[in-house]
Amino acid sequence: MRSTPSYDNRDMTEQLPWRRRQATPEPHLARLQQRMAKGESLEEAGAAYGLELWRAKAIFVRSGLPVPKPVRRRKPRDDESVALGRRIHTFLEQVDSARVSEVASALEVSNDQVRKAIWPQDKERILPTLSPEQRYPRSAVLIGLQAMSITRGRENNARGRVAVSAEYWDSHRDPQAHPTAAVVRLRFGSWRAACEAAGIPVHGGEKLANPRRWSDEECLAAVTEFFAGGHGWGSAAYDVWSRPREVPSVATVMLRLGSWPELRDRILS
Repeated sequence: MRSTPSYDNRDMTEQLPWRRRQATPEPHLARLQQRMAKGESLEEAGAAYGLELWRAKAIFVRSGLPVPKPVRRRKPRDDESVALGRRIHTFLEQVDSARVSEVASALEVSNDQVRKAIWPQDKERILPTLSPEQRYPRSAVLIGLQAMSITRGRENNARGRVAVSAEYWDSHRDPQAHPTAAVVRLRFGSWRAACEAAGIPVHGGEKLANPRRWSDEECLAAVTEFFAGGHGWGSAAYDVWSRPREVPSVATVMLRLGSWPELRDRILS
């Protein structure tokens, strides 16, 4: 009977290529860990000793340790952002609390600039943004229309109340108390309906909102044509452009397609 050779299992195991060897001490490991404890990244610590990134990673692998994750650092703010943050802090110290739009209006900057430059400790003083329905109740719109109608009548030496157009409203309204004409149309259905609810004469040039007459595709095509012609970007400019044309009114467009800013971003993006 043929005999099978005997093998030393211990020697065989030591020669296996997949056998995990014990971690050997690396001369640069302690130095890298000391520099990284001070806030340096693995790449920066390795560069201090002339090691490329892959070599620094290999030291941790051979030592049986996990490779450190990259250090994420915030992008340093520029001087203008730092100065604006200081101005925002000073303003909030005086008023105690305010909304982003109020801070931006007082400092003559945009809302995005305020959000980016505000200090973390000042964010608690920012009040939540109110929707147009919460900020401008129907009663404020009606009272504003009545007061503006009387004021305009005095300017034209007319007795009682006179008609108030959407353009006149937008150019004479108080932004802190009254919304834009586009928001008024959206709330009441049309400018005519808002004027009738306030009990003032109706401007003859106002186009009524008729969402059933126009489809979504026709409204979208009209707004696209308006933007393509370079007539403007706001809802008030579209209102002026749409009056002499057979296109849906701005109130109809917003009733069918949503708010004007969202529609503008949707078409222009």
